[in-house]
Amino acid sequence: MNRIVFSFSKGEETLVLDEPDFGVTEYSGIEATDYELEKSVNSNFIGERLKRKKVLSRPIAISADYLGNEDKSDKRQELIRFFSPFSSGTLTVNHLGVEREIEYEVESFHFTSQNIYDVLEFEIELSCMDPTWVKGWAWKFTLPFKLKERGEPKKNVFNSGHTEAPIEIYFHGPAVNPKITNLSTGEFIRIKRELTSDDILYINTAFGQKKVEIIR
Repeated sequence: MNRIVFSFSKGEETLVLDEPDFGVTEYSGIEATDYELEKSVNSNFIGERLKRKKVLSRPIAISADYLGNEDKSDKRQELIRFFSPFSSGTLTVNHLGVEREIEYEVESFHFTSQNIYDVLEFEIELSCMDPTWVKGWAWKFTLPFKLKERGEPKKNVFNSGHTEAPIEIYFHGPAVNPKITNLSTGEFIRIKRELTSDDILYINTAFGQKKVEIIR
């Protein structure tokens, strides 16, 4: 797939910038985001010392044309409403067959057409407070189940992205003292409880949303 497709979703609504209705003419911000290095000078020594590294929010800008047959006045109002600054959403980018998702807020939206007879041209500027792209995977499985003849039932999950990413897990019972382990660091979360077949263990490690609870 030698193309790039931008899909916006908020609530029940979805808007896809793709042919034949839309043509993306320019975009930026989907690669590595900016970051800040806080440094201190080494007195009487060469160079500096790194104190802190901070990844900044991700700005994404997209320019596109409306090429469809719908009345331009109606489509103009629809786009203005969809990209209202009061509604956040999720942007999914399919770049050469690789798909990633990111949460966004609308920074600005405006039309760049010179007159009413031109193609409907517009620009969208987004701000992504959490700059990390995610795949949006979901794993559904119920314990106990057999993956091998011996040993505890296990499920391995791999992060194929370029940066560390939080996880959101729905862990269906029954199970005794279920445990989630980060195989890269050795860190783990163990719940010292017995889950019945009516219990679901919910774990979220996202920043500002950390939660461990049992849903019955």
